[in-house]
Amino acid sequence: MPTIYSNLPTDNKEVTQQFFQQYFDKNIAISENELSAITGYFETRTKNKTAANALALAVISGAVEQDLRPMEILDQFKKLPQQQLDTYLAYFLNLTRYPTSLVGLSTIPVTNQYVARSILA
Repeated sequence: MPTIYSNLPTDNKEVTQQFFQQYFDKNIAISENELSAITGYFETRTKNKTAANALALAVISGAVEQDLRPMEILDQFKKLPQQQLDTYLAYFLNLTRYPTSLVGLSTIPVTNQYVARSILA
């Protein structure tokens, strides 16, 4: 039987139900100061409190899964220029995900001016 990559358990129906029943019950020990620091950092970068909270929780849970300290990850992110933060953040989040559900980046392609002038609109 081929290996199936998924974020869900593949054994049986009961295991899948148990997975979803316990999905939000993960307990991660982090101080309030660390949570505030990480959330505050992402708030300054995104200007959106909801997005900042989601990013902070994703980074914290990713760090815990990789046996890293969340504040060390934050220190590494602080060293990056704004242009590289998105790329490194996506890479960091993908370290704990299966290849079937990777986070990607959307870029707007820049059209060469000589090619653009020959395209009929």
